[in-house]
Amino acid sequence: MNGVAGYAGAIVNPALTQALESSQHALWRLGVTGAAMVPTPSKGEGDRLRQWQPDVRGAIWGFEVAQDLVFRAESQDSATLGLWVPNPAGVKATFKALLTLTAPSDATLMAQAQAVAEKTRFRSMPKSQDPSRERLLEITTQTTPAFAFWSQILPLHPDRTPRTLELMQVALGLANHAVQRLKHALDVRRPHRINHQVMPAILTPAHGSLPSGHATEAFTIAWVLSQLVDGDRRALLPLTRTQLALAYRIAENREYAGVHYEIDSIAGQVLGTVMADYLIARCTADENATVDVEARAFNPEVKRKQKGVDAAADVVDLVVSRIPAPRGAVPVGRSEPLAWLWTQASAEWH
Repeated sequence: MNGVAGYAGAIVNPALTQALESSQHALWRLGVTGAAMVPTPSKGEGDRLRQWQPDVRGAIWGFEVAQDLVFRAESQDSATLGLWVPNPAGVKATFKALLTLTAPSDATLMAQAQAVAEKTRFRSMPKSQDPSRERLLEITTQTTPAFAFWSQILPLHPDRTPRTLELMQVALGLANHAVQRLKHALDVRRPHRINHQVMPAILTPAHGSLPSGHATEAFTIAWVLSQLVDGDRRALLPLTRTQLALAYRIAENREYAGVHYEIDSIAGQVLGTVMADYLIARCTADENATVDVEARAFNPEVKRKQKGVDAAADVVDLVVSRIPAPRGAVPVGRSEPLAWLWTQASAEWH
């Protein structure tokens, strides 16, 4: 029942179709006449969205969440590019940078690729007394969005939390929409194209390396779910910390798989953080008002002091230390269809 809307009748039972046809003719012969209009609800935003099938709602939300994002480079020859949004003051020609990324140098890629090669030696450690050191099964089962892993933290279920799952699909769509455009423009070569000692454990995707799509998706989901359930993601409550630790693990697994550099994971984390903030603003801004979203920039050539990680408890500190300082604020306005979805999803937890 949830197929592409234009092909709603593509999967049919010929016997049932014939039975419906004969029943219609029988009702006509039995004297069924006239036409009665079926009562319809009021045409508010929620009333309209509620009656559509899931893929149609998803298409509407996908349009809403991405319609204001614009890709730009700082100049024609610039290695720095990013995502911009229009100034909501009504002047559509005025844009503000929401996120900028800078391509890494060849020297940086060579050093990063060597680090990846060293990591790949430790992705399979079945005899280790520490189960967390065995990554191969996680690598192969996380090639698609990690719903099973997210459901391990939160009691997600299609019957109990349908709107939350739809919100997650919107978040994943936004993350993919943004990351693929940036990957295409930056065109960063994968580790195994830099260093032949990197032997990926899985088929390397046929798109650019930076930012990491898995990191982008994982951190987008982590921040969105934390805000939805906890109400204040910046407080770093236990749920948020667990979500961030999982996002870090998913991103790092791609490094051990041999398909990403560490700088890919960091760039994906930065992009995912910004996309989550952007989506949350689109969902929660008051009517005819805006929410300021912190703009970010990531340059892999800039050496930042980041905290080490010696134990699971340190992961969140490491994650937070990787997020660059804000570069101003960008006002983002409300979307009525997205606001309705957020309200419905929030009601599943509160």
